[in-house]
Amino acid sequence: MLSIIIPTLNEARSLAETAAHTRSAANGAAIEIIVSDCGSGDGTASLACDLGLHVVGGGDCRAAAQNIGARAASGTVLLFLHADSLLPRDFPRLISRALDRPGVVGGAFDFEFDDYPQAEALDAQCLRWVVLVNRIRYRWTGNFYGDQSIFVRRDVFRRLGGFPQVRLMEDIGFSRRLRGVGRTAILRPPVRTSPRRFLSHGVVRQFAQDLTLLGCDSIGICPVRMWEHYNGWNRRGPNAAPCRSESDGSAG
Repeated sequence: MLSIIIPTLNEARSLAETAAHTRSAANGAAIEIIVSDCGSGDGTASLACDLGLHVVGGGDCRAAAQNIGARAASGTVLLFLHADSLLPRDFPRLISRALDRPGVVGGAFDFEFDDYPQAEALDAQCLRWVVLVNRIRYRWTGNFYGDQSIFVRRDVFRRLGGFPQVRLMEDIGFSRRLRGVGRTAILRPPVRTSPRRFLSHGVVRQFAQDLTLLGCDSIGICPVRMWEHYNGWNRRGPNAAPCRSESDGSAG
């Protein structure tokens, strides 16, 4: 069975659609969906219960939430899904085929931004460039962002100690560890992710901030300090995304 862990913080607006889509896209395969909530104030946990999802809590950031969710999982393969991301149809079969390849221990999906009719023409073009640059980046480095829906064999996840206990860039850190123990795969069709964070803060500005964080991480600047600065940026302005900004270090 495939266990899908969704870390949440105030994701009531997105969760119902994501859960329904995930169940449909599984195409009859055996899956379980676990919502690991970080103390949402908008009723996310209650909604998840109403949707028939397994709910756990206690995490204070995305890394902790995903590790808690993984401990509650019963599947032999784990997949970590953002609450505003939609998996491609038949994704369990795609993952199973990838893990059948010699030496493959995990991986992630290609990603693209979901349609957003309110985006202006210039923003839409900039979003396409963000996707292109990131596709080149993770094929070159092998480092995945969380909104690519990272998947991994459960025994490998445990051997690696789960996601590093940092408040930012835990997905990059885990990808590095994963590459150290085996091959990783990038699957298509892509995951479709909401561009809400980019559109709320300005596409170019947000992408520049994300690239700055990647550069800082590559030279070993303290992740906690980076997290504080990042969230300071993201809390500014009346249209700041209320959910993703609290623990999201990804550029997708």
